[in-house]
Amino acid sequence: MTPEFDAPEGGYFEHWMEALEELDRALPERARPACPNCGRRELRAQYIGDPEDRIGYGAIWCDHCHWGAYTGRAEIPPAADLLPFGVSDDVVRTRVPSFREDLASARRRRHRGIRGRDRRGAGRTMSSPPWFGS
Repeated sequence: MTPEFDAPEGGYFEHWMEALEELDRALPERARPACPNCGRRELRAQYIGDPEDRIGYGAIWCDHCHWGAYTGRAEIPPAADLLPFGVSDDVVRTRVPSFREDLASARRRRHRGIRGRDRRGAGRTMSSPPWFGS
């Protein structure tokens, strides 16, 4: 997958989710899908959720351009790295950097009442992942 020239800044939410699925399918190996925003192969992901039923939320971001997306409620793959709900905010911050979120993802979360801080034009930079305080 390479970025589309007519794609909005930050890429399309669906492309972020396709990249996350590619990362998940390759586990425990490391896949290298292209970033939906910049095309570089520097994507990372992290899940947080319930270790028993492996249901939670995920984040995917690019270490190069600092764009990304958050999933809604999701099934967490067995081999995926998982932080348990209730882990300290400091631990989460060491694993999930602040990144600009694609607009579709931000709108979906805003509709559900989860907020971040608006910064830098079109995207939203999250000061903390949407699951903080879970």
